[in-house]
Amino acid sequence: MKGLIVDSNKCFALKENLTRPVAELDEVLVKVKSASVNPFDEESAAGRFDAYFAEYKVDKEVQSGLEFSGIVESDGQKFKRGDKVFGYVNMITGWKSHAEYLAINENQMALMPNNLTFPQAAAIPLGSLTTLVALQDVGRLKAGMKLLIIGAAGGLGIQGIQIGKLLGGHVTAIAGNSQTEFLRPYGADIVHDYNQVSIKDISDTFDLILDLSNAQNLEDMKKRLTPKGMFIPAEPTQENGGESEDPQVGYLMVMEGNFEKLSRIANWVSEGKLRAVIDKEFHFSDYLQAFSRLKEKGRRGRIILNW
Repeated sequence: MKGLIVDSNKCFALKENLTRPVAELDEVLVKVKSASVNPFDEESAAGRFDAYFAEYKVDKEVQSGLEFSGIVESDGQKFKRGDKVFGYVNMITGWKSHAEYLAINENQMALMPNNLTFPQAAAIPLGSLTTLVALQDVGRLKAGMKLLIIGAAGGLGIQGIQIGKLLGGHVTAIAGNSQTEFLRPYGADIVHDYNQVSIKDISDTFDLILDLSNAQNLEDMKKRLTPKGMFIPAEPTQENGGESEDPQVGYLMVMEGNFEKLSRIANWVSEGKLRAVIDKEFHFSDYLQAFSRLKEKGRRGRIILNW
């Protein structure tokens, strides 16, 4: 089996003859066709999660890759051999998706929408699931409420715009240069270029603010919230209030896929209500180019690796 490993210099390397996973109870074996690249992967290579891997006694060779699409290779309770699936592995304990095969709990994935290719399906689960949880479960977004998404052109942001509209919200997006015409077809009612408009210049107030840039502080955000509004940073820090118990700050952590929610997302995709967005595709052998793209500004959607 081939897969990306982290060498002694904390750099990625594509290696052959890795140990193929064995499906345990409630798991199936999946042959990976496509997988996404996102900041978690670089953070994992840099050792950010080593303490968690050690705590949970995780010693798997492949430590990167969360989203995937592929074909089931063993029969389970929910899925059978030959099923096309997409999902989101457990961030810490799961077999990661930057490999030719992974073993995964059946509750962490769903059947792939028939109208998607494997690369498109791999661009959907993490962003859609995370933003669905953020907007629906944490932020309690309802029809007519005003939503602000900061960092709206990335993989999570584009899904957040679409899901925000599906839940009935009025969506304002903040993104980089030349993103206005790109984001409007996905449902953004208003788009601000952060190079031209500072968030401090926006006079409107919002029922929910989702900061995917993780660059805002709580003091500034509170000035832009309605009295019962909520601010949700992508990652909790002292500056953004995520480590506090402030009732206007929502804590966002989606550790793994969810069968029911991913099935709902798949139905939206099948109905044409939710679209996958790919920035660029690379073959796994060109993984260095994919990670270089991750560092570039102006990305639109997910970066995908294909076998």
